[in-house]
Amino acid sequence: IMMGGKEEVFSRFVDPKRLIVSLSLAAGHPLVACSDSVGRVLVVDARNFMVTRVLKGYRDAKIAWLDNYLIIMAPKRKRVEIWDVFKNCAIKHFDCTSADCISHSKRSAIMTKPRREGLAVSLIKLA
Repeated sequence: IMMGGKEEVFSRFVDPKRLIVSLSLAAGHPLVACSDSVGRVLVVDARNFMVTRVLKGYRDAKIAWLDNYLIIMAPKRKRVEIWDVFKNCAIKHFDCTSADCISHSKRSAIMTKPRREGLAVSLIKLA
């Protein structure tokens, strides 16, 4: 395709059944994590418009980045997983419920658990 007098290469990832329901941008890397309507988490290289990882079985997942790690809260699996996407492996996991939620900033993530007596808060640490 010619655009502005120079040739550009475009690629498309077409799947009519898939709807992206949330996006999370990695700080410091051109990566975007996407959760979709068919239970996948995709890691996309935004610079090259390429899907670099597809993680299956994460329906209704909440996603966030912590440093260079992808945090996936998977309520159907009842667990939170922390992934090193560069090594393609989960480095930590722990239990959760569908009522839990994750909030995050560039350097930390907090998991909140509603309880009858109040709100329990846990700091997610990588080390």
